[in-house]
This record gives sequence, C-alpha cells and structure tokens, in this order.
Amino acid sequence: DDFELYVAGKRVDVAVLAENRTARPEMPSLSTARSDVASNETVQRDTIIMLVLDDVHIRRDSTEAARAAASRFVEGIAGRAQVAVLFTSGKPGLEFTTDTQALLAVVRGLTGSENAMVGRGQTMWPGRTANMDPSQGARGAIPQRGPDVQAQAGKDLLNSTMQQSLNKLPKNDGRRKAIVLISEGHIMKEVSAVAASDPRADYSSAAVPEKGRYTSPTPTGVNRILGGFVESIRKIGASVYAIDPRGKATMGQEGYFGADDFINQDDVASQRQRSLRRYTEETGGFAVVDTDDLVTGAERIVDDLNSYYVLGFNPPNPKDTKMHRVEVRVKRP
Repeated sequence: DDFELYVAGKRVDVAVLAENRTARPEMPSLSTARSDVASNETVQRDTIIMLVLDDVHIRRDSTEAARAAASRFVEGIAGRAQVAVLFTSGKPGLEFTTDTQALLAVVRGLTGSENAMVGRGQTMWPGRTANMDPSQGARGAIPQRGPDVQAQAGKDLLNSTMQQSLNKLPKNDGRRKAIVLISEGHIMKEVSAVAASDPRADYSSAAVPEKGRYTSPTPTGVNRILGGFVESIRKIGASVYAIDPRGKATMGQEGYFGADDFINQDDVASQRQRSLRRYTEETGGFAVVDTDDLVTGAERIVDDLNSYYVLGFNPPNPKDTKMHRVEVRVKRP
C-alpha cells in the first residue's frame, strides 16, 4: 500500500513486492590472504557486476583518483556480488569472481592514458586547430583531422567495451545485474528524437558520424549507438552506474567545444560528463560527476545495488510489446 505504480500514465496494481537487503559477509581475520586452491565451482550471488575501467578516457593525472574510486567500490561490494573487470584499452581484466584481493590487484593496474594537457585552457573545434584570434572566430582555423580520428576511435573502443560487458552478463537468471563505469566520459553527438526515429534519414554528416539506426524510445534524443545499447541493457534488466574521477570540474579548464563561436558555453568537461549521465540515467542508474567526494559516490552505488525493492505488475495489455514509461510513487515520506 505504500507504493503507487503507473504504466504509460495509467495506474496499475502492485501484484508482487519483494525487498532485498544484502548484508556484508563477515570477512576472515586474514582478509589479505589469497587462497592457493582453485575451483570451477563459483559462489552464486544475487548480484552480478561488470566493472569497466575506461583507461582510454581517463587522463593521466586522474589515475590515482580513478584507482581510489574503483577500489572503494570493490571493497564496499566485497563478497556480496560476483564482479568481473574489463579495460577499454583491451589490457587483461578479470573474469567473474568474489575474490576481493584479486579484484583490487587488477584495479591497481589502472593507468589513465589520455594526455592531460590536450585542450587545457584553449578553445577547440572538431576537425580544426584552435584559433586564438577572436576577430576571426573559427574561420581562420586550419583543418586538422588527427584529433577527430583519435576521439572517434576512443568512442568506438568505449562503445565496444560496454557492449562486450553487456554480452558477458548472464540472461534471465533472476539476478540483479549492473555495469559500473569508471570514466571521464567523451563528447557525444546527439540527434533529435524525431529525426532519429526515421530509418530513412541520412546521418552521414560530420555532425553525426556514428552509423546505425537509433532505436531507444527516449523523449530527449541520444546518440544512436547508445540508443541501441540502452535498449539491449533494458531487455536484461540491468543498470549502468558511472564515476567520473576528474572530480569537481572547473569551467573552461579543459577547453571549450564549439563550431563557429570563439567561446562556447559547452566546455569539454560538462559535455563529457553529459555522456556519463546518458549511459546511466537511461538505464535506471546514476552518475557520480562534478564532485571531489568520490568515496561517498562509490558507497552510494554499493548501497543502491545491495538494498532495493522489486515491484511486479500485470501489464494492462499483454499483447502490446512496445516500450512504456513506468513510474513508481511512494505515498509516505
């Protein structure tokens, strides 16, 4: 009776209610000791997590902060979930395990590979060099495709790794599933939901370089590759969480992103953080961005994964296979 459930704006009865609170298991006195016995019988946990370390989109000077955030998450989730690790760069990660020490050892190998000085304190345009003469704007800039190619390659690697992590999550086994992304994000091209819903539209322009059909039924419109990823992750009932190790972002510290204006209010940091919000909010998770308190953010993700309710309902029209917005309201404080 404490919950109200709405499907596509219509009130439906709550047919199933279950509460999950996973207590942290007691750790042995020698918690740092590693077992010298291996077994192919893995411990089954109610939660299974892919930890994606996006070393391609983490600046070198953010390495320690990224390691600290990932380590705090691993320590907080210790023993309560099966966790696997993937690196965007393709370096060896770790298969699903409940071994906290093994996970921490892999996290300690995280090193940001992005040049910390790229774009800092200057104006940037896609495919052009920075022009610091405000009287000419961007018109006097010299075309340069190198940075564009590198940025696109980085996005392709992240998209591929996120899809790979999704493919590794087991399907339809009743367990809670999540992807936790440690990343500083990337510049994300967007198209309107109206234009993106038309499969005949031509998206070959430089403004939208990604190929493929946008299918995510979101009202705001997002990158079409992300749209397909969101649809896939919804089908297996998973969520995405993200932590940005850059901490509190300073306006203009990493440069600005614009096309024609000398100064554009969309600075690089805010645009990249926007991509993390897209990954997370579209799937029911959240992003820890623009804060120096990464430890609290990691603990909040742990709490969200370990304490939750499951609500079930009978669909008003079982034959309707389209996506619908589901809204949950709580009557009491």
